[in-house]
Amino acid sequence: MHRLAAIPGVGSAGIVSVLPMTFGGWHDPVFIENRTYAEGELPPLRTFRFVSPEYLDTVGTPLVAGRKITWNDT
Repeated sequence: MHRLAAIPGVGSAGIVSVLPMTFGGWHDPVFIENRTYAEGELPPLRTFRFVSPEYLDTVGTPLVAGRKITWNDT
């Protein structure tokens, strides 16, 4: 990615695990404490995606609150 950003004329480069407005990503179940699930019932799922710190700038999305992420964030 850093090599792409260094190409003359390239203003920014970022990466994302799944493109916006598409399905996909990683899904993990969220189990509710003291909740019993019926046979075949699925617990709620959380979906998450990965983005590089430069991604929002690269796609022209302004950050309206908070701070920009860094490679050190978890």
